[in-house]
Amino acid sequence: MERKKLYIGICDDEDYFIQQIKFAIDSYLEEKYDNYECLLMHSGEELLEYKGETIDLLFLDIQLSGMNGIEIMNKVLHSNKVWRIVFVSSYEEEVWNSFSMKTLGFCRKPIVEEEIAKYIKIVLSELRKDFLIKFKENDDSTYVKLSELYYIEAEGSYIKLFTAKGSFIISGKIGDWEKKLLDYHICRIHKSYMVNLMYAKVEGNVVIVSPINEKLTIGRLYKKKFKESYEDFILESMRLRHDI
Repeated sequence: MERKKLYIGICDDEDYFIQQIKFAIDSYLEEKYDNYECLLMHSGEELLEYKGETIDLLFLDIQLSGMNGIEIMNKVLHSNKVWRIVFVSSYEEEVWNSFSMKTLGFCRKPIVEEEIAKYIKIVLSELRKDFLIKFKENDDSTYVKLSELYYIEAEGSYIKLFTAKGSFIISGKIGDWEKKLLDYHICRIHKSYMVNLMYAKVEGNVVIVSPINEKLTIGRLYKKKFKESYEDFILESMRLRHDI
């Protein structure tokens, strides 16, 4: 089976650091994972104009001229443009403003090759765990990648899947699908909604589903269980990244 092509972006307004990061990427991947491409960008605006495949890992300078790295992160949070971000800066204190569900961590300049390799390994590990979920409809089956499923809405005896490739209606009650999807971090937040925790951002009693910026209300009866599931998911994600 052919390996998925890995897209790694580098966005920095200093070419010296772009080449330094690229050298570290090439040094690590050339003999371990040859199906990859480095996308080199010199400004946040250039990144925002990019229309190609999803960037699996983006090394993003915080102190860009024009729009800075934090502003760029906020622009791509609700899109499929970037999967994971590692911020790069000479100033370590700036990392506190950079956290998001897409943020893996922080690299200090000058670049250390081992740090670049660490984050590449994390992304490769995450991509290997990108399961295909089978939704059966009579004699036909619909397969949806976990990373492409945003949320599920109940519609009577059917459910509607909202995905990166559009929406699909499948027979079955949301309660039955809730049990089937327990192992996939797809969590019930309301009598009518289940959300992929990978894309959940909580603001009060609302879950914002990125990258489509859909706002869903957390039901009172589901609030406690959802909070526990969400916190467990965050802690597990952090632990897995730390262990690599």
